This record gives sequence, C-alpha cells and structure tokens, in this order.
Amino acid sequence: MKCYKCNKKAVVLIRRKKYACKEHFNRWVRGRVESVIRKFKVKGKIAVAISGGKDSATCLKLLSTFKNLQIFPFHINLGIKNYSRNCLKAVRKVCSELKLEPYIIDLKKEYGITLDRVKGKKCSDCGTIKRYLSNKFAFENKLDWVATGHNLTDEVVFIFNNLLSGQVSQLLRIGPALPSMEEKKLVGRVKPLYFLMESETEKFAI
Repeated sequence: MKCYKCNKKAVVLIRRKKYACKEHFNRWVRGRVESVIRKFKVKGKIAVAISGGKDSATCLKLLSTFKNLQIFPFHINLGIKNYSRNCLKAVRKVCSELKLEPYIIDLKKEYGITLDRVKGKKCSDCGTIKRYLSNKFAFENKLDWVATGHNLTDEVVFIFNNLLSGQVSQLLRIGPALPSMEEKKLVGRVKPLYFLMESETEKFAI
C-alpha cells in the first residue's frame, strides 16, 4: 500500500480506508489537534497536565510544536506507592526530551495526605482532586487554559458510564473545550486530542 499523500510505503491505516506513511500520519494527527486549537481560539499560556501515560505525553509533544503557545507542563503526584513513582519518572523523561521543566504538585507535601490514605475512595474522587488542583495551579499562575490528554475514546466511555449511572448532569462537561468562568475562578479547559481515537494516539506515540 502507498501513502495517500505520497508514494512512500504506508505504515498506518487511518480512517475510511486511508493509508499513510509515518510522516503524513503524524501531520494528520497534528491537523486534528490544530482544528481544536483554532475552533476554540486556544492561545496564550497553557497548563498541560502530564500523568506519565502515553496520551498526556502525546498531548504535550503536539502542543509544544505550536509556536504561538506557551507551555507549562505540570504533574499531580497522588502518592500511590510505586505507581506514582513510576509516573513521575515518565513525566521527567518526556519533559527532558522536550527541554521543558515540569511543575510537580505533591499531594503529601502540600496537603499532608496521599490518595492511599483516603478511605473508601472512588475513581470519581481521584478525578475531582485532579480537576481542583489543575485549576488551582492554572489560576494562581495566571495561565489561560488547562489542557488534558483525553481523547475521543475516553469521551465515549465517559458518556456511556454517566448515562448508565444516571449522572446526566456530568454530561455538561463533554466536548473539546470549556471556556473560562472568571466569576467562579475557573480556568478554561481543553482536550486537544478530542478528535483522535485512542488507537490513533497509540500509533502516533510509537
């Protein structure tokens, strides 16, 4: 198979039976991210949440290619034994490759507690903590947006889970971006990978 843009050998199958070489696949991925940035007029100083996983690393790498954006990567260390240690190691590695210095929000150092010590915790509790701390970081540092590595697959799962559990009000949070609400001290949030499926971000990360 040949790349849909050039005569090079295709290495990736993307949507609608479209084949691409690595170079043009990467350009296609960046184009999907650029469509979010342009549509929602994302500009200025961007706080990029880095978890240590591939999606947030991909998000950071792609956003760092946009010259009109000032990138401020940050990581929330929840203090989950070996898991958090490995995540922090991965965060420092990807930031070092991009010559960026990550800001580390350490739950234990700043609040005297770790997620391991929270009794009866649920996945939703972790999400609430992360949203609060990410907004606090961005607001206090006068940043314009908080960017996360959520992709289209994540969004579909989020929608179905909330429909099945009857938490319809949570669906107000869906979409590529939520604008700032200055009166509530809420910084705008954006999902640059919103128009990409998880399988596509995985291929980009390889």
